[in-house]
Amino acid sequence: MDIKINQGGTWVTVERNVDVDTPDAALSQFVSEMYSTTDFRVLLTESETLSARAVSYRNESDNALLELLCDEVLPQLTSQLTAETADKLNTCLAARLEIKQRYPKPA
Repeated sequence: MDIKINQGGTWVTVERNVDVDTPDAALSQFVSEMYSTTDFRVLLTESETLSARAVSYRNESDNALLELLCDEVLPQLTSQLTAETADKLNTCLAARLEIKQRYPKPA
């Protein structure tokens, strides 16, 4: 990613190819020490944007599959499992349901 600082109303690139995993606090300290400003922003490169988008899409589809399995498929399979496995599954599903009720998805 690139770091841009505001110089007189114009955003100027001052650093290129900064690791995207760099913590915000480290970025702030670096820009403050090197460029004597705290008015900066980071800009992802095109490949970083595409990579982040691919991860987001994959996570979204994985989450949809997990929701389907946990909410519909696994409860129906409980009767076909051994009692011990069914108890473990029911415990996990009950804990998941409690979390979903406590922290509902925003509309």
